[in-house]
Amino acid sequence: MDEIIEKRLHFALSIIFLAVINFILRLIFDVIIENFAFAEPAKIIMSYFAYVLIIISAAMIVVHLMNKTFIKLQEDESTEEKQSLILKEKAEPGINLLFQGFTFKNFGSQLKTALIFICIIYIPLDFFSYIIPLIFKLNVLEYQVETLTSSFWGNYLLYDFNLMIIMTIIIHFFVALKEEFVFRGFYINVGEKKLNKCSIFIYSAFLFGLAHFSYIFATTGSSSSIFYPFWWFFNALIIGIISAYFYITKKQLWPLIIAHWVNNVISAIVLRKNLDGASYWQESFLTIYVPIFALGIVLFVIYRKSLIKHTKQIFQFFKDYITETPKKVYFVIDFVIIIILWLVSIF
Repeated sequence: MDEIIEKRLHFALSIIFLAVINFILRLIFDVIIENFAFAEPAKIIMSYFAYVLIIISAAMIVVHLMNKTFIKLQEDESTEEKQSLILKEKAEPGINLLFQGFTFKNFGSQLKTALIFICIIYIPLDFFSYIIPLIFKLNVLEYQVETLTSSFWGNYLLYDFNLMIIMTIIIHFFVALKEEFVFRGFYINVGEKKLNKCSIFIYSAFLFGLAHFSYIFATTGSSSSIFYPFWWFFNALIIGIISAYFYITKKQLWPLIIAHWVNNVISAIVLRKNLDGASYWQESFLTIYVPIFALGIVLFVIYRKSLIKHTKQIFQFFKDYITETPKKVYFVIDFVIIIILWLVSIF
């Protein structure tokens, strides 16, 4: 088999294993927790927390199995072949590699980066993701509330406002931690051992976008509802592109986790205000978005040269992916693998 295809399939297999093990462990947890009479708020928080531990455990199991496979292959091989396999094993990602992004080195700088992400990327994108549909009389706010509260895990949006705020802060830290660990920490750290950085950049970014496109399976009966999953995909893809680039170049997860967390909390508050019938322009735009936009403008002026440089480098990643992919058939293979991995990861 072509070595490049083989490496892509090996990477895809690691993600499939992750999805399968995660599904099994979550199923076991769901069965166990059903036998305990917890209040719904406590049950929701415990579930989100448990799902973080489960995905991390699943990732560690997958990496261990990947490495163990090569160790077992050494048993019946010649000395020369054993040495080759040992070297190959060492090239595999170690469990500690999964956590290298959780560094506290230069944490002040990481917090500054998180603030830049929040004020210049996340919140403006979140704002325009609501406003542009509203221009065409498509109420994405209502759709998001309806979609999120259609499952047990989104019921926190319906609680007393103070309780909802507390739960939102806790829950979305777990959500941000889980998603950044998977789409950046696992996909990129494991993928870089098999693919070049531009290829894994594409995989991480598009799989993150498609994960949010999964809401297409929860569309309502309205004719316009099909628009929203595509809109969510587009916005998540932009975040996925920027986040994948940042992690590949910096190997830091905390700025991404913090920015993701704060954005989700603000978005949940905006959704709740809309659910309570508050005016979007008075209660959300003026009190939440305008102050953040003002700070974002200041930060952009200060760091504009660096931001422009990084934007050019992101485009260079796309160019490198095209130029470094030796055959056109690999583009098709990448597309097929990404779609398969997305579908597998849903369930």
